Amino acid sequence: ALLRCCLKQGVPYVDVCDEWDLAVASKKYQDDATENGVAAIVSSGIWPGVSALMAAEAVARLGKREGTDQKTCESLDFSFFTAGTGNAGPTIVSATFLLLATPVITYLNGKKTEKEPWTEQRSVDFGPSIGTKPVWLLDNPDVPTTATTLKIPRVSSRFGTDPLFWNYLFGAMKAIPRSLLYNRDAMQGFALFS
Repeated sequence: ALLRCCLKQGVPYVDVCDEWDLAVASKKYQDDATENGVAAIVSSGIWPGVSALMAAEAVARLGKREGTDQKTCESLDFSFFTAGTGNAGPTIVSATFLLLATPVITYLNGKKTEKEPWTEQRSVDFGPSIGTKPVWLLDNPDVPTTATTLKIPRVSSRFGTDPLFWNYLFGAMKAIPRSLLYNRDAMQGFALFS
């Protein structure tokens, strides 16, 4: 509704939406934005947004295999790690609870697949100041965006946090019915409590 109103009134629009279905629905208004001369940018936060731009830059720098049209980048794995809430407070915790109810979009051999959230744990080296940390599959709109736009056949996204206990709490939260995990008010309340 807000995007439609902005386009109708000629007001530029920017959001930091991290829900793939909503981002796709927003793209349906591209012609309206163009006709009205209104800039409309969706999914422009850190995750999603900046991370996709960083991936695009990395892929561009990798280029193509010498003497071929084949891209060097055949796999892209987004890995995110925060200490605690990353100063986002209960908002990031409640958003993570919502994502635990959302199937994770990944790409394998160029095909979209959906996987169970908070599975397929990997250890990722985040550099000398952070070290190697565990991360788990979590949905991220940058996955389908980069897979389709950059033509990368294998793309996934994972997330982890410190203290380690929170990761196990997130895993245990998957036992809660999805209908409750999707209840924003309930998850915000639980995040404030925790």
